[in-house]
Amino acid sequence: MYGEQIVSVVVPLIVIGILHRWYWSGDLKPDPWEQVADREETAEDDQPVCQRCLDLTKPGLLFCPNCGATVDSLTGMMPWINALALGDVMREGVTMRERRLPATQIGLFLMLIAASMIVPFGLFLFLPAYMYFYFSHGREVAL
Repeated sequence: MYGEQIVSVVVPLIVIGILHRWYWSGDLKPDPWEQVADREETAEDDQPVCQRCLDLTKPGLLFCPNCGATVDSLTGMMPWINALALGDVMREGVTMRERRLPATQIGLFLMLIAASMIVPFGLFLFLPAYMYFYFSHGREVAL
């Protein structure tokens, strides 16, 4: 009985040791795609593209000059600009002409409640107005 317990502990440890030694004894080869990816990422002729209107924008802009959508990946990290970006998302939620998925509707509603709790009396001012525009434009959308 005691020997079986020792074997059940020692044999897996030996196997793990052999696998560990085999893994680390191999030659470490550099990533063959690293140089190609670096060249592609640092190409001088690349320009950012707006995801909403697909218009070319200048590097360093936070918002698209054509449609106003956020184009910089760091816009969410800047507090005052993040508020503008959230406003853009909420406005797009009211005026979008595509079919609204249930997950989109729930997400917009939860984001609205979270944003309106920050502002004093936000639940009484923003929530009814937003819901009115949301549902009045929702009837115009063809499913």
